[in-house]
Amino acid sequence: MNSTFAVLFGVLPAFLLVPLTIFPLIAGLAEIAETPGWGALSVAWAVGGLLGVRTLLQVYGGTYTENTIPGLLAGIAAAAPIVWFTVMYFGWPYSLLPLYFSAGPVIVAVGYIVEILFFESADDARIIEYEEV
Repeated sequence: MNSTFAVLFGVLPAFLLVPLTIFPLIAGLAEIAETPGWGALSVAWAVGGLLGVRTLLQVYGGTYTENTIPGLLAGIAAAAPIVWFTVMYFGWPYSLLPLYFSAGPVIVAVGYIVEILFFESADDARIIEYEEV
């Protein structure tokens, strides 16, 4: 994937969304005792977003592990409600900036998944094996 495209539309917007995951994480942890379902959902959403950003940064840096595709899918799942909300509730010219921050990383993550699954040969697999101690 073109690295300028990946930085402008994937890494930069995803990295700028990281501070927004702190509120759902803290609110979910505080709410888990009172309403466990919503608290756990908030925590899972925030952790999925953080995991997706971390994995997107790893893939951009050239590091692939056995958790690369699940990490990218977790980030896509975390960003999907934001993309849906943006498309449903903002008008045409007003939705472009929020879509840059929400749909941009999703498109780049999908591009990386397609590149890994369909264009990587089995001989050129770049998956790092971790040694157990």
